[in-house]
Amino acid sequence: MNKVLITVIDAANSILLALFGVWNDVLTTLIIFMVLDCFSGLAVAAIFKNSPKTDNGGFKFQEGLKCLFRKICTITLIIIAYRVDILSGTEGHFVRDAVVLALCINESISIVENLRLMGLKIPEPLSRAINLLKNTIKDKDKSNNKEE
Repeated sequence: MNKVLITVIDAANSILLALFGVWNDVLTTLIIFMVLDCFSGLAVAAIFKNSPKTDNGGFKFQEGLKCLFRKICTITLIIIAYRVDILSGTEGHFVRDAVVLALCINESISIVENLRLMGLKIPEPLSRAINLLKNTIKDKDKSNNKEE
């Protein structure tokens, strides 16, 4: 029984390594932020009934599924970024870590917005930092759209 369990764990580790590369704190942080975002979004809708995504502010199953699907797509982006690292021959995980950091920023913005919707007061330094990141992302989106 122990040999089977060890074999399954080794196989899972091999698959994760092939998909994401070496696991590090950047990936761990993103996973934590993704879970916090899902739970805080669920709390906003189901407990506080203050979701901007539904007419009555309450929980809607379809919106929950959308959140889950977006998280799966986020993981897909990380896999793509890691494969780009491999194909480009960069040493380490330059592209993957840059993508994961950008995703961490997006998740943190969403978490803070959810906390605001729950009525929590966000400390001023964090609020300023999040607004700065939000504006930076909006400015980059505008400049990217102009180039296309």
